[in-house]
Amino acid sequence: MRFLKSGLLLAAVTMLLPVVAGAATFNSNAIPPSNFGLEITTNGNVLPSASGSGAITGSASTDLTTSATNVTTTGGSGSFSVATFSIPFLGTTTLQNFALEVALPATISTNGSDPFHPDLKGTVITVNKGLVLQGTGTLFDFSKTPTVVTAPTGTLSTLNIATETWTIPFTSTSTLTTAGIGVNIVITTDLVLHGMVVPEPGTLLLLGAGLTGIVAFSRRKKSE
Repeated sequence: MRFLKSGLLLAAVTMLLPVVAGAATFNSNAIPPSNFGLEITTNGNVLPSASGSGAITGSASTDLTTSATNVTTTGGSGSFSVATFSIPFLGTTTLQNFALEVALPATISTNGSDPFHPDLKGTVITVNKGLVLQGTGTLFDFSKTPTVVTAPTGTLSTLNIATETWTIPFTSTSTLTTAGIGVNIVITTDLVLHGMVVPEPGTLLLLGAGLTGIVAFSRRKKSE
């Protein structure tokens, strides 16, 4: 009877371990080649096109629950800065001190296998700091008028659990008219996050209890 009880304990622990081992917090930092790019063109090429980019730095965090066939994020946010850069448009246009805030949806559940491809639809990106300068004048101040963009369906990313990296490409296109000229603005954000998956305290406790049960069972078996 004792052997039967121990066997059942071992079986229960063995089934439990893969589940609880997947609960963790993913703390990450932006690494190269993370960058924020801007391209400006005009309808009919009335003015020469221009483009440029600045490196992105910053950090993010989200809770992960993983298995061999699914990964689920719970909440999550990040804060990032963009290095100052200039583009040759209407003289010289400079993007200075840009800052981005990213907020993930409450949950994102993705089936498949590692690497997974979560759809970031519903993710909110807020540009809440930064100046667009032309010469000595300020064209736009994002700290006074933040811009908020919500990622549409089909904003696919690549989350690699084995290498602890999350690659997130995002493109936003807008059109405006100035002096009767149609201006097309394309913003690309290529974010590469690398971090560490840190098991939650409850997960570590359950894992420790499971390992203790296995060791205890092994010792009982040797003594019988």
